[in-house]
Amino acid sequence: MSKMSPVVEFVWLAWRSAGGQPHSWALFNHQLYEVCHVAARGFKWELGDMDALERLGNHTSRLSKCLLDDGYERLYATAVEFSNISACLELERYIGRAPIIADGANKRARDRLCLGSVFRYGDARLRVTSFRGDGKAVCVLVLGPKKVHRLGPAEIRADRARRKERADRALCA
Repeated sequence: MSKMSPVVEFVWLAWRSAGGQPHSWALFNHQLYEVCHVAARGFKWELGDMDALERLGNHTSRLSKCLLDDGYERLYATAVEFSNISACLELERYIGRAPIIADGANKRARDRLCLGSVFRYGDARLRVTSFRGDGKAVCVLVLGPKKVHRLGPAEIRADRARRKERADRALCA
């Protein structure tokens, strides 16, 4: 096998340790889910790691099965939570979504929005519940009165700019 990045080698070794035919594909997929999240917590990711990880396995067990339905978003949330910028960048490239930044969204990972992020938008506090498939909208839940809204990155950027402008004016006053 050609030179593998630390992330790919780590996941590949876990994959191989299960053997050719694990006793339970469900258990096998769950264990690989955990291995991927360990990698997202602290390994340095390289460009193309997600492509290489997708090539592991066979028709019975693919990375997308191991990560479940919302797996890429959950994996991204783990990378954000643990401030693993290299994992964030690789997952953003693989998912095909630019980072969506909101002030105070996370204490780490440069305020990237991910599943579960809580941030301010105008006077409301919002929680990210999902992303539209193309990454151009964020589905958020207003904390307090239960309402669901869809916001785009442009709306979030405009709110950040308004917030910064108000803060700058307050400093000058």
